[in-house]
Amino acid sequence: MKTFQALFAILMTTSLLVACGDDEILCPDTATLTGEKCIDKTSGSEVDPIDKDGLTAVNPGVILVDPAEVVFAQVDLLKTDVQTLIISNNGDGTLIISDVRLVEETLNDGGGREISEGLNWKRSASLKQDEILELDLKYTPRDTDIDTGYIEIISNDPDNGTLRVPIRSGDLAPRVFSRPQISFGRVSPVTEATVDSAWELTDISNVGQSPLKISRVEISPKLSDFRIVYPTDDSVENDKDDPGFPLVLGPTETLPARIFFNPTTPEGSEAELFIYSDDPEAPTYKVDLIGNSGEPCIEVITGEDEINFGEGGIGFANNKTITIRNCSTGDLELKDVKVCTDESNACELNQIFQIKENSLPTLPDIIPGGETRSFVIVYTPIDESVSTGLLTIQSDDPSKSRLEIPLTARGTDNRCPTAIAEAKLTETNRYQTVINTIPLKSVQFRGSNSTDTDGSIARYVWTIVSQPPNSTARLEPSGEIQDPTLFLDLAGDYVVELVAYDDQGTASCGEQALVTIRATPDEDIHIQLVWNTPADQDQTDSEGTDMDLHLLHPLGTWNNEPWDIFYENKTGEWGALGPDDDPSLDADDTNGAGPENINLNNPEAGISYSVGVYYFNAYAFGVSYATVRIFIQGQQRFEKKDVFLPSTGTFWKVATIEWPSARIFAVDQQFDDFP
Repeated sequence: MKTFQALFAILMTTSLLVACGDDEILCPDTATLTGEKCIDKTSGSEVDPIDKDGLTAVNPGVILVDPAEVVFAQVDLLKTDVQTLIISNNGDGTLIISDVRLVEETLNDGGGREISEGLNWKRSASLKQDEILELDLKYTPRDTDIDTGYIEIISNDPDNGTLRVPIRSGDLAPRVFSRPQISFGRVSPVTEATVDSAWELTDISNVGQSPLKISRVEISPKLSDFRIVYPTDDSVENDKDDPGFPLVLGPTETLPARIFFNPTTPEGSEAELFIYSDDPEAPTYKVDLIGNSGEPCIEVITGEDEINFGEGGIGFANNKTITIRNCSTGDLELKDVKVCTDESNACELNQIFQIKENSLPTLPDIIPGGETRSFVIVYTPIDESVSTGLLTIQSDDPSKSRLEIPLTARGTDNRCPTAIAEAKLTETNRYQTVINTIPLKSVQFRGSNSTDTDGSIARYVWTIVSQPPNSTARLEPSGEIQDPTLFLDLAGDYVVELVAYDDQGTASCGEQALVTIRATPDEDIHIQLVWNTPADQDQTDSEGTDMDLHLLHPLGTWNNEPWDIFYENKTGEWGALGPDDDPSLDADDTNGAGPENINLNNPEAGISYSVGVYYFNAYAFGVSYATVRIFIQGQQRFEKKDVFLPSTGTFWKVATIEWPSARIFAVDQQFDDFP
């Protein structure tokens, strides 16, 4: 019985072949013998004969298919998509294709036969070197189920005699879509009267061919300046309507949504809207929410509600420093500043309130993002009456283009005290009014030498008039004690003013009592990182985002000792033996806006160092904006401001520093992790 089965198998195999002539020449069944050559029946070209075992050509071909998987496009029901499979011969001999078969594995589903052969379909072929065969396949869906199958190709390729090409249908799944970004222009900090006055309408849509199930929609962080409601139409009266979740949207259906922006500060604000659904491609769909970003923004740090001089000595000049800050990332144009003696429309000028000569910058003035400008208003009372005035500031801030701040003061015949402001580095004993030092030092202020000829000093008010951009330095424990301290967190200039009040409440008069501090790095290379996280309402407290500054030696790899300097490797033995040329991380901030500083003296010649920033943890505060500054021998030579870092794990390769040329090259590349 076994012998008969083996003989039958041989007969079945050889039945596919045609013996053309004597036993020495065999042709495939797609060819005929003409003389001593096998001629293809269709093309009339010569093909290779088959050897005596009837299985391979004397010089077999090599099959190559493109694509490796046939994937149909997503189409509507009863519409047709056509895809082409290209079969080519990548070998030296002839590729003999004896059978091409289409198999639909989902033939018995609700749609029945949905994948079929095209008009150019062939069951067999003979391909010479580099010849191709194109086969069309058609897909006409009759239900929303995914369809699969394969094409089986039998050839004389010795390595792929039977080759299967997978087939699958286009995905008829649901698809969620919404505007990827919703931006708000300048909106002033809200009050009870203006809450919910700034809003944008958008749609959450299903652009797929099957129902979309939305499980929830939320804004992160929850304590942001944004909120969402779902109106039934465009009218504000319907803003409290809630669709309830889960919610199912049919194909082409939309869910209207209204986004409110209620900022509590003039700063830029960021959040993310997340849509959770059964969209297989985007189960978590993100929409960026942006407010007050990029628009000019003015903030009067001294106060915008009122500037009160208190009591001033009659006939004496009582000075008050006014500081303006650009609270945006772009430029702010300061157009005009004027002081008047009353709040009437006439607002005529006289000598009671004046802007101190040469204290105001030349106008118009461009203030870069985060920077400040200061000027001095002088109040000179002529009697004991109450004087009022108006400070008018014009800028290109669209929400506060004309800012009007009331001025108030009262004259007194009480002699005003004299404020004397002095300061010293905490590790020295020498008090001065001008201090030159390096960053990361602490300064101790002293006001005890202030005097009052007809009484005593009862109160001290210290104010930081100006400080470097992005500095979060604060007077500790407060600015209303006799001798506060200040930590110089960044390189740059600091100006601190003292106003002393006597026991009758009269403010000091005469020249301003100022201390000026210049913090200049003394290392060959000083690198500074600061950042701003809009969703973090107080970036000076114990909760906030964590970014890490990195300096990489060319021998090392990111985030690995000893050649990458960062929080886990704060110093390393670089260059020659000894500490003179070793780098150091001198400041590591884990909960706020920075700074982080890395310093390096005596860099190695002939190499290039790399600077990077890693977003270690957002702690649910979301996106942040990083700024890196590089100082060479005390001079700032590089700055890249407010670079958007979207989330935890983002790595920003900032720049490279060559030595000894001290040339800095911006790289500005971002990665999902350490490269």
